[in-house]
Amino acid sequence: MTWARRPGAVRTPERMNQARAVEEDHQLVTHQRAVRTVAGQAVDATDCLRLLEMLGLEPGDGRVPGAPRAEPGDGA
Repeated sequence: MTWARRPGAVRTPERMNQARAVEEDHQLVTHQRAVRTVAGQAVDATDCLRLLEMLGLEPGDGRVPGAPRAEPGDGA
């Protein structure tokens, strides 16, 4: 007797974990872009914070992990 495998991708824990990792990376990049876009278009800091709050984002979501943080007065 021959067992026929159902068509489609085989779901293994490893493949699911890889897919989750890819999705998390994509979401991180998307949030970074969104925060930077809002910051660039906001009238002032209060406007920026309110817009980010409406979108469910945090100001820190715009930072790239491992990048040095700009200090006030750095001109950055």
